[in-house]
Amino acid sequence: MPTISGASLFTRDSFPGQRVPFHALTFDKAGICTSPESRDDAIAAIRADGTTDLVVYSHGWNNDWEAAQSLYTRTIDGFGAMAAAWPEKLPEGMKPAFLGIAWPSAAFLWPWEHGPDLAAQSDPEAPDDLAILTEGMDPERAQGLRNLVSGREEIHASELLRLAELLAPQFDGAAPEEGGAASGATADELVRMFRDASSIGKETQGGEDDFGSIGTPPAEGPDAAGVFTDVFGLRKVLRMATVLKMKDRAGLVGRYGMADTLSHLLAETHVRIHLVGHSYGAMLLMSAVAVRALPRRVTSVLLLQPAVNNLAFATDVGTGQPGGFRPAIDRVEKPILATRSNNDFPLRHIFHLVVRRGRDRGEVALAATPGKWNAMGGYGVHGVAPREVTRVVLPDPGQPYPKPGPHRIVELDGSNKIGSHSDVTRDHVYWAIIENLS
Repeated sequence: MPTISGASLFTRDSFPGQRVPFHALTFDKAGICTSPESRDDAIAAIRADGTTDLVVYSHGWNNDWEAAQSLYTRTIDGFGAMAAAWPEKLPEGMKPAFLGIAWPSAAFLWPWEHGPDLAAQSDPEAPDDLAILTEGMDPERAQGLRNLVSGREEIHASELLRLAELLAPQFDGAAPEEGGAASGATADELVRMFRDASSIGKETQGGEDDFGSIGTPPAEGPDAAGVFTDVFGLRKVLRMATVLKMKDRAGLVGRYGMADTLSHLLAETHVRIHLVGHSYGAMLLMSAVAVRALPRRVTSVLLLQPAVNNLAFATDVGTGQPGGFRPAIDRVEKPILATRSNNDFPLRHIFHLVVRRGRDRGEVALAATPGKWNAMGGYGVHGVAPREVTRVVLPDPGQPYPKPGPHRIVELDGSNKIGSHSDVTRDHVYWAIIENLS
């Protein structure tokens, strides 16, 4: 994480006739803001500069600071260029600023987190990565895990239960996620996750969203996934556990440090706040909005290929409980915009095989139909009340967005425009930001 200080890191000559200040805040793995002075400086600068609108952007999984900063600067330049092309779209006198969030999201890296993200490491024993899975673990258990995986590239099927038993306590007692219930994981659930997700096929060196070529789908039945192989790639298995770990971390940062930061911004300034979250960044920001009552409402939210459950805004997730993000609907002035794409490989084919702990109900859905464990960025928004959501094709630049009417959520189908999970630095996205700024 970078050392952040000063009122802003830099400015960009991107908005018509203005220099846009770029502020940044850092958070640690416990969710604590590690740059509180910078937060205070940013609030003071927003008041002193007469800032009218603040775009707050959170990156997703497996971004280091350089990658996140690249994403943010391209976004500032992109929506600035869009504003120059369509000046009539924005209110007169608008003075924007940008706040980039940096949280420790890098772990065992997946091939689909390329582009602006970190390149995949090749050492299955990478100590920093394994440390993520052993954080806070009992020393004896941690040593047992290291003994089991050290110096190996594969793990036998007969050893999966032992691996799962060592890892499962790491997910006990985690704070509530989208489903509104505790996000623990039993050893049996982890074994099933390891087996089912491994059935996707061998990893390849294909495009940026290739997790691997899709093999024959599992046959029906509770133990069908076990027929595929007796040997599993160890790094692939550990990455699956890290999916859960990093999802919990994004929620932790949101519920604590980001929620506190958002409350300060809303209480101590009159600026309109526009939240933008990509992938697990959507988890982070929506957790911040949903966890507590706010001093006033956030102006807008744009969720880009959100790696969250498709029932996050549901009236009932199937357990008699509402989705954990449902309170956010009433805490945002404008309808929440959320993109989805059939081209998002991990959110269409992997997410529902991995992120499915006890809080989720239903069978794994391998077909392209809504399932209770599917990702919002791959399958859209489900389970909301009638007329709460409207579904439209992601508008091209210059094309008007639908009138909100009673709808509180707008699902944006980007299947013909968003080509992969990380394909979010494009004009269609910048136009969506301009829509929310208008």
